[in-house]
Amino acid sequence: MASETTTESEWMTTYSRGVEMLKAAESLRDNAKATVDKITAEDISGKFSEAQAKAIAESLTAMATAQGLYMKAETTFKDARSAFKQEMKNLKKQARAKSIDVPESVEKMGNQLDDIVKHTGAQAKHIDRWLKSVEKAAR
Repeated sequence: MASETTTESEWMTTYSRGVEMLKAAESLRDNAKATVDKITAEDISGKFSEAQAKAIAESLTAMATAQGLYMKAETTFKDARSAFKQEMKNLKKQARAKSIDVPESVEKMGNQLDDIVKHTGAQAKHIDRWLKSVEKAAR
């Protein structure tokens, strides 16, 4: 029984770390996007000012950092999902042995973990494509 509690805590702790990484990535992405949007809305006379160029460079750095955080969050959520599935496999086995129904919420949590893994991976890929398009346009 002690190992089950440890495993449960492990997946919850891992999931919480992933949530923190996801929040940090989204904050970086949103701030970088707001900065770029602000600059592109300004009247640009053929060339960026030094301040605009610096802000864009910082935004690109923030986006690259956000991409890395999304990738780490995706891996962390995958680890949490694996630990969760293992824990649920053990609990379902115990429930069958005792003729107890497994709550539907267990399946929903598994689906939520699957969805968040897909979301974080998609965000990392989206930023990667965006950064590559910016790099290509800068050449």
